[in-house]
Order: sequence, then C-alpha cells, then structure tokens
Amino acid sequence: MLSCITVSGRAVARPLAIALALFLGAVAWAAPVALADDGPPPGAFGYDISYPQCPNRVPAGPVGFGIIGVNGGRPMTQNSCMPAQLAWARQGSVPPAVYINSSSPPEDFGATACAGDAVCNAYEFGWYSALYAMDYVNRHDSSVTRYWLDVETANTWSTVASENASVLRGMIAALESRGKYVGIYSNSNQFTRIAGNFTPGLDNWIPRPEARRETAAQYCRTTPRFGGGRLVMLQLWYTFDENYVCPPPGSLPPPPPTVLKAGDFALVAADGTCLNLRSGPGVEFVPPLECMPEGTKVSVTGTPLLSGEFYWVPLSTPSGKSGWAAADYLELTESPPPPSLPNRIVVVNVAGG
Repeated sequence: MLSCITVSGRAVARPLAIALALFLGAVAWAAPVALADDGPPPGAFGYDISYPQCPNRVPAGPVGFGIIGVNGGRPMTQNSCMPAQLAWARQGSVPPAVYINSSSPPEDFGATACAGDAVCNAYEFGWYSALYAMDYVNRHDSSVTRYWLDVETANTWSTVASENASVLRGMIAALESRGKYVGIYSNSNQFTRIAGNFTPGLDNWIPRPEARRETAAQYCRTTPRFGGGRLVMLQLWYTFDENYVCPPPGSLPPPPPTVLKAGDFALVAADGTCLNLRSGPGVEFVPPLECMPEGTKVSVTGTPLLSGEFYWVPLSTPSGKSGWAAADYLELTESPPPPSLPNRIVVVNVAGG
C-alpha cells in the first residue's frame, strides 16, 4: 500500500508501512553510517560558494576543495548556478561536496499517513527535501557523495525542538539510505536552539569568523562541538567563505597554561552557550553535572590539570555544586560569585499587617 504525501500542493507516494512506523515511533534512531572518507585532508584550505555568488563570482587562484550550495536559501529550491559552480569545484584536489538548506515544513506540506502528527510530518518533509536536493545534484554530477546539512536560525523553525530534530532525522535518513556521507553545518548555540538535545553524532562544520589561516588550528581545539559530533572543519570569513580542515585531535597544538589558580574567581565565557561542569577533569566524565550559562561567576577551588586537549579547572558554582570545567571557557575576574543560599521557608503576610 502507498500513502500520499502532499509536497507544495502535489501528492507523492511513499510506502504506508514506513510512514506508519514513523508515526508510531517504531523506527529507532540509528548510528551514523560509516563511509569511505574521500574528503580533503587535515590542514587543507578550500571554499564554499552558492547562489549569492551567481552568476560567475568564484575565488581566484587554486581551488583547494569546493563545497557548493544546492538550494536557493531554503529547502525545495534550486541554486541555478550550481552546475557551473560544481564544474569550478571539480578543479580541486578532491571531488566536490555540497550543502543543503534545512527548515520546518511549510504550511502547505502535509503527509496523509501522519494524521496531523507534527513530528511525523516534519520527518517526511526532511526526507523529501533531501531527496529533492539529491535529485538536482545527481542530474548534474551523480558522483557527489558528501552532503552537509545547513542548520541555522536564519531559516524558519518550529518552537518545538522535537519537531525540528525530526526534520533533520528525515534528511539524514534519506541521504544515508542513498549511501551519502552526512555532516552538519551549524554552531553549538544555534543547533541547540533549533534541535534541543538531539545527538546524531555527525561531523561538525562550524563558522568561526574571527579565525584566520594562522590561528585556525587553535580554534579547532577550542570551538564548542554540537550534536555529539566531532569538529572536522571551520569556516573562515574573508572575501569568500574559506574553510579549514581541522587536524586530528591528537595532533592539535597544546593549550596554553591557564592563569587560574585556587582562590581565584572566574566568569563563564563560552561563546554565548553554556559550559559543562563535569565530575572529573575530562570530556569522558558524562553526563555533565550541570551546564553553566554564559556569565556565570564561579570559584576556583584547586590546581588546574592538563588532560587531553584542555586544562581542567576545579571549581564550585553558585548552585553549590563542585566539579571541573575547561579553562578555555573561563575568564579571570576580581568579583566573587554570589553566595549559594540555603533552602529556607519565606512567610509572606498578604494582609499587610
């Protein structure tokens, strides 16, 4: 049997068993598909371009590697210059990659089998928007295997994170069902605002406009990851979007020693996100005890330790918890944190007497 899905006013067919399984929650989230890595090598520089560079603006000089935008800024649209831009990218040292836009379903998208369930409908939209993009790419270069999902707050999203995560699940499933490598372009702040605690475990491509060629490797070490993935590439902003492939974690430059010491006070400075407080000095100590918001004042309680890629600082928080946090996201301050208040009962006389 087939169910009908309405895509911008037209019906398309999909096996009813799959649609119903999604609706009933019978399809569990699977681990990312492991594919042969034909991407650019660590330390390589390249560019991404899309419809804003139409009709013929491309970086001068060596390509390095190229990542081409498929859509015209939103799902189910086309970058009319993509065919020419793919031809330009094929001059690079590795085959071209592409990125596709993501968003919530438009109001005129409806999946009959979903019976009005918003999470199911979001999955179906993600699935079909990915197939739409793949079809457009395959008509011009069927050899493209590397796809990035562009996940940004600039596009339209639901206020319900589970619906947004379902869009991404549908896109990932569609791409991986066709044997594609899938990564995500976003940052920790935007991805969490859009998809909540969704952890697909896919490679991260993260914009860092303040980074430059000579400092890019250092930013690879300090940039917060998202969605349970590893950071593999940074986007640097020059005249064109330039990109840097991060070295493997074990080869990154060591962090500079922290100035923090026992008795100091520090502020959380985590690029607008929150900083995990862990039970021990390392990212392997999960789950975090809490995530301290930007600007939280903490007290340093002991000597920082170097473990892995970070110096880890023992500290106590205003909530009364003690643990460890990465020194890269803490700034020395002279001001002590507010004291944690004991639990107490407050009696209010509403009569005013």
